[in-house]
Amino acid sequence: FMSMIIAHEDLHIYAYVSIIEALSKLGIVSLLVVLPWDKLIVYGILLCAMSFINSSIYIIVCMKKYEECQFHKFYWDRNIFKEVIGFTGWTLFGQFTTITRKQAVTILINQLFNPVVVAAMSISTQTTNYVTIFSNNFNVILYPPIIKNYASGQKDQMLNLMFNGSKICFFLMWVFAAPLFLGMDEIMRLWLKNPPPYTVLFSRLALIEVLINSTSFPLMTMARAAGKMKLYELTLGSIQLSIFFMSWFSLSLGAPVYSVLLIAIIINCIMFVARIFLVKHLINYSILQYFKKVIFPVSAVILISINLSAMVFYLLPKGFAYLNVSILLSVIISSTCMYLIGLEHIERIKIRAVVENKIFNFLRLT
Repeated sequence: FMSMIIAHEDLHIYAYVSIIEALSKLGIVSLLVVLPWDKLIVYGILLCAMSFINSSIYIIVCMKKYEECQFHKFYWDRNIFKEVIGFTGWTLFGQFTTITRKQAVTILINQLFNPVVVAAMSISTQTTNYVTIFSNNFNVILYPPIIKNYASGQKDQMLNLMFNGSKICFFLMWVFAAPLFLGMDEIMRLWLKNPPPYTVLFSRLALIEVLINSTSFPLMTMARAAGKMKLYELTLGSIQLSIFFMSWFSLSLGAPVYSVLLIAIIINCIMFVARIFLVKHLINYSILQYFKKVIFPVSAVILISINLSAMVFYLLPKGFAYLNVSILLSVIISSTCMYLIGLEHIERIKIRAVVENKIFNFLRLT
């Protein structure tokens, strides 16, 4: 039902439910302070109830708003059913391999190292989850137009969406990831007072992994638009599972715990390259054009903005006030590099037009 809302591009409904969900989580945490019962059990029950309510909202809205979600008569098409099962099954296989890899690596670390190391790994995961929110939500917006353009045969528009979406997904993460990466040590000390060992290193390596993945989001959507998921998911899922086996092998040889994240970064780079060629096989497009429009601009933005931001963090003194100044300057530097280097001339013109229009409308209202 959520997919139906996204397919119809009624993203305001998705946004409203997401806001309700966020406020509900805040309310649940606040209630735990005053409720007398076992807090862990109550927290689980309330989260379950919240998920049920959110799902019910999606179902009710879809059944009232969209004709294809209303039960007028029983309809059965064996061919469509087979296509849906095949698509869903292979997509679930891909999701299963991702979850299995992450959970298996966590169990492996838990078995071989002390709880402090496990806590550091959990903190790094939590940190990267916050950074990925913006790019994940932007990728949700890209689903409908990419798939609709593919279905209608508008290949040029679809490729432009993929090229631009890949850059913007990365940029939305980079604007937060760059200052977080550079100021991680100070941020962790302010947040946790005494962070567990390896927390800063784990968080930085985990950030690199999710940054690599962020550029791949529109490529994943392109593969789903083609609908032929068997080769795509089987190949990438198998590569994904190799992270666990390679981690197990390296740790059994006495490698340090952070080697797990280094292996994940290397394998994700391999998966990124494999994804480019697999999508090329599914939807014929120019890999050279992809490098020209995505990889080269993104690489240039990374090199210039990270070096300038590193100078800011290095030159300014330590402390809460200076950290805020450093983060602000890093965001400005990254945003400027994205605008001047990462975007093409026509894209800059469109952004200026949108900003000028917003300013004009605001001034007219005031």
